[in-house]
Amino acid sequence: MSKIGTRISVIGVGSMGGAVAARLIETGHEVTVWNRTASKAEALRERGAVVAEDLAAAIDASELIVILLLNYDIAEQNLWPLAAHLRGKTVVNLTTGTDVQANAWAEWAESHDIAYVDGAIMATPDLIGHDEALLLYSGLASAYDRHLSILEQLGTSQYFGPKPGTASLYDTAMLTGMYTMFTGFLHGAAVVAKDGLTAVDLAAGMSQFLGAMAHALPHVAQVVDSGNFETGTEQTLDFTANALDIIAANASSQDIDTSLLDLLRGMVERQREAGFGQHDFARLALSFTKE
Repeated sequence: MSKIGTRISVIGVGSMGGAVAARLIETGHEVTVWNRTASKAEALRERGAVVAEDLAAAIDASELIVILLLNYDIAEQNLWPLAAHLRGKTVVNLTTGTDVQANAWAEWAESHDIAYVDGAIMATPDLIGHDEALLLYSGLASAYDRHLSILEQLGTSQYFGPKPGTASLYDTAMLTGMYTMFTGFLHGAAVVAKDGLTAVDLAAGMSQFLGAMAHALPHVAQVVDSGNFETGTEQTLDFTANALDIIAANASSQDIDTSLLDLLRGMVERQREAGFGQHDFARLALSFTKE
């Protein structure tokens, strides 16, 4: 494993990249940074980072390169022309993207003698360095193991194996849950606002309620993995349809758009029409799979 004092270059120091770079400086590493908008790196210079004049210089300065750019296309445009500078180094790419893009990066890296680890950060910048920050990794095991002591300083590390794209799949799967949860909250906030309540009022109760509901996820997961949606259920699709009808009716009475609810209602209704009304709500997992 790497030791404290490793030379690390962080490519992209926006909100998340800046937090990662700051944490690496804090834990005693020699950090060089580069950003497309150079002014964003100045605060890190004050904290002890070296601000590279150009990307090639940033790469040349370190043995471990951590990428946190906006997307894979931008990362490719900037990094791939500098393959010769990256040869023999380790790249940890924490840019959000798809598994297809991660696999393409791994193939490119292997062809240029670059050790490649793909990853994703499931946290906000303020959580970097804390156990609550979950960082997902996949790709070259030897490179991951070699630098694990560094990666663990950023948060809780979870390695998903040698397939480069696996971390990206988990990343987008988790983000789906996050975005749909927040969208549901915003819809609910619009509903209660019609009665004079604030989003803050709703958040106080909903955060407690959703926290309690999250404890049901392991059970739902077991039902999905078992493929048995017929027994031992209280939340049937028939029950769910009735609940969604009431929720939608209440939103409509407040002149709130119900398109979000209608999407879910349509999924439930298609399963019921196929004869699965008494099956568990978890059966909706099958609705997402294209035959």
